Amino acid sequence: MHTRLAVFFLSFYLAAPWVAAQERSSPGQPGSLQFGAAPVSLPYRANASGTPRFEARIHGQPVQLGLDTGAGWSVITASLAKAVQARPYAGVHPAVQDNQGRAVDGGSAALIDLDIGELHLRDLPVIVVPDARLQAKLLGFTVFAYDGLLGWNALQRLDTEIQPRAGLLVFRPPQPDCAGQALALPDELPRFPVQANGQTLPLLLDTGARVSFLRGRALEQQAEGSTLALTGGAGGAEVGRVGLVPAVQLQVGTQDLTLRDVQRRAGTMDDLVLGMDVLARYTLRIARHCLHLRTE
Repeated sequence: MHTRLAVFFLSFYLAAPWVAAQERSSPGQPGSLQFGAAPVSLPYRANASGTPRFEARIHGQPVQLGLDTGAGWSVITASLAKAVQARPYAGVHPAVQDNQGRAVDGGSAALIDLDIGELHLRDLPVIVVPDARLQAKLLGFTVFAYDGLLGWNALQRLDTEIQPRAGLLVFRPPQPDCAGQALALPDELPRFPVQANGQTLPLLLDTGARVSFLRGRALEQQAEGSTLALTGGAGGAEVGRVGLVPAVQLQVGTQDLTLRDVQRRAGTMDDLVLGMDVLARYTLRIARHCLHLRTE
């Protein structure tokens, strides 16, 4: 049996990754997840992409990972996969696309053992991609680079808290009750419906996105003017003209948010991507079935 995956992942300045799995209900689930002690707290840094960056170990080798709630699967670079001898994931063949739905050169699927402090994930499925897909360069200088991304296939099995002011990540075992916003599609991505400027839109919570933006035809009638913007995806970074919506008002959990000059970008999904330009203002706690935002 072969499983075909459509994979979107972070590259350069933002991401909107997801995986649509066919034939098997959950090919992305880790084989096992265990806490030696809980909770697990560790420092992180936000680099030019805004994505939380933290230290971990894959097969005992120290690595730098990004925490990307918008990545359907976790991702590692080809050089790291070779160095740690990542195990091939038989029967899984990824079809990789960027966040606008354009096909790009894909990678292969593999299984790894990941340790984040006293949190141990065994046989975690990952997508192996060329190193250039997880880095950004400007004028020949590397702006940022990751060894990999911790994606939703792992995060949906955890209760994860991001504390921007303290610069801390906290991982806990999942809790049975949700005190915050329920998620509509917990098995695919952290996405749920919101009221935005009087319309119901899916909202994707994406710590891999540097800025928030609208995709597809979302709020297209409310766009006023356009601007040149640097956008990025799995296929690279490019400068293009994007539409602007002057203000988007919405509620996420108990927080009333107003986003200014929100870019409208092409995409196969009509939705609103909430990125780190907004999320960094709050302590974010997210699990498989719910999220909670509180003011920093």
